[in-house]
Amino acid sequence: MGRVMWSLLKSRCACVALAVAAVLVVVCWAISYPLMVRAGLAASIGQDHYELCSYRGIACVTIIENVPSPEQRSLSVRRTESFIANHWDDLYWGDSYAGFWAEDGSVWLSGEHGQSVNVRCISFAVPYWMVTALLALVPASELTRAARRRWRSMHGRCTDCGYPWLPAAGGECPACAARAHLIAPTPRTRLVSPIA
Repeated sequence: MGRVMWSLLKSRCACVALAVAAVLVVVCWAISYPLMVRAGLAASIGQDHYELCSYRGIACVTIIENVPSPEQRSLSVRRTESFIANHWDDLYWGDSYAGFWAEDGSVWLSGEHGQSVNVRCISFAVPYWMVTALLALVPASELTRAARRRWRSMHGRCTDCGYPWLPAAGGECPACAARAHLIAPTPRTRLVSPIA
């Protein structure tokens, strides 16, 4: 099952989709420095309320459990002053490990009839650099593999293993053929592939 999923991930469509997603994350990353973007999902009484805040290179997700009053969908985009940026940097970069941060606590909210209610709140932050690196990993490896194959083809080498021979001569690469004869396809050795 794992090999099937990996082969699907490495397909060209998935690589293009991951590359586009990485570019979108980089755009969000760049926008996050001058602007603070906050978005919240709607929630009824007793449901969990989800909020996302993007600012200064970090995406922070907050989950408020069992909200005491209805919450509406919300979206706000605003420029911030330097003192807010400094406070954010102290809070999310100063006390974090490379931008990763998590907290389990509580928050006071107004109830349906105006009373104060203490509810559980879970927050975690992920830096955009990590999301970008993870999304770009598969497309970058595929681009590297394609460049290696092209270079090998242009310099008279086997595109699979790099053995120096002329593919125009026809037939199979002698190194790949020898490897195929030495390594019989058994359940244990099916995982072995030519050096790419």
